[in-house]
Amino acid sequence: MKSFSKKIILISAALLMSATVPAALAAQESGKLFELKLVPGKVYKLHSRDTGESIVRMPGQKQEMARYIAADYRARVIAYSGNLYRLHLSSDFFDISEATVRDESEADEAATAAAVKLLTGLKASGSPLFGEGMADLYLDIQLSAAGELVEFNGGGDYLANGSEVLAGQLPAGSGLSEAEVQAGAGALLAVFLKETEDLFRDLYEHAPDHPVVPGDSWSVDVMESASGSMTVNYEYDRVQAGMDFLTISGSMELPELATIFGIPIEGWVQGFVVLDHESGWVVRSRKMAEVSINQNVQLEGIRLPLELYFSLSKEN
Repeated sequence: MKSFSKKIILISAALLMSATVPAALAAQESGKLFELKLVPGKVYKLHSRDTGESIVRMPGQKQEMARYIAADYRARVIAYSGNLYRLHLSSDFFDISEATVRDESEADEAATAAAVKLLTGLKASGSPLFGEGMADLYLDIQLSAAGELVEFNGGGDYLANGSEVLAGQLPAGSGLSEAEVQAGAGALLAVFLKETEDLFRDLYEHAPDHPVVPGDSWSVDVMESASGSMTVNYEYDRVQAGMDFLTISGSMELPELATIFGIPIEGWVQGFVVLDHESGWVVRSRKMAEVSINQNVQLEGIRLPLELYFSLSKEN
């Protein structure tokens, strides 16, 4: 049974890392979605809360995983030329779970361990992960009028300057060496940069290929793998008080776990998107997916009670 338990862990981790509930949409006055109309000099705000949880309980077995990333952004439009918007993107709030650092960090093992120690030290002292100094740092990005991320620049400078700011927040007597603090700060910021780039790459990718009006709907397959699949249905609900309202529904299947336990393992997807009708910028959105099973299953010829819970939530 240990081999099954290990495989469940690996599948759960892969799902928490790879399953992305579709991000927000944007609309222009003509009714065609994914057209940005941003104003040079104006600051547009965006916040992101990305969480996931996986629980598997059986007699003698209990596996739980949880991760989250949270960040608040300000995007100032520097210029618009041709079909491209250039923005300075900054953030003064960032929070992350230890599990996410371990899962997402692409640094070496020592840097990842240092990042976890630094994160633990900052949180134990009550220090913010990002402080005022981070608000003066920015990334240079370019978005097309269709919302596509064309360029994501400035990561190297952000890592160098941000590591110094982040390391300076750690109180004296933390027990971390200067090398550990620097390595940990670099690894944490690498996760932040990856999450930020992924957020903007995903933000406008599920547009229909034709103009739509309120009442129209379309479907998108957003995850197709051996571990799981997800189909999401969008409905352009209404335009009201200068805002576009969309509803989200859908279904989710986990075939690998279904094969292990010999039962269908399916779930639901739901959410909403609210957009500024004039600019196409995301005002608010929430997308959730959940699978919940609580029943007896056959595993290696033995009938056992199974409790399985898997959830994803993405708010912008």
